[in-house]
Amino acid sequence: RELCEQVGALANAQVRFVARLESIDCVQGSATFEDNGARVVVDTSLLAVSQQPSRVGGLYSVMGEVEVDDATGAEALRVRARIVRAVEGLDTSLWEQALAIRRQYDARVASA
Repeated sequence: RELCEQVGALANAQVRFVARLESIDCVQGSATFEDNGARVVVDTSLLAVSQQPSRVGGLYSVMGEVEVDDATGAEALRVRARIVRAVEGLDTSLWEQALAIRRQYDARVASA
């Protein structure tokens, strides 16, 4: 969800997110992931066949670079995936708590 809210600020940034696979387009080399109503299109063309997401509805961790296409006049978010792995069974609420703690730590270190 945060990716969709901060599109312009994240251009070319390295990101990692966890979301459910909503759809796959093998011809275009892309997949759409959804988390809490936010959708992200992921370019999967750089992934090996064994890394391609395959189970619609499955939970995946995606790592890659944010690409922002403002040629259309509206910012459109796309992530060029470098790594995609299935994380079914991940306790997402615990993962979000750990992420919040890490961000607090990073903010404290940056301000020191």
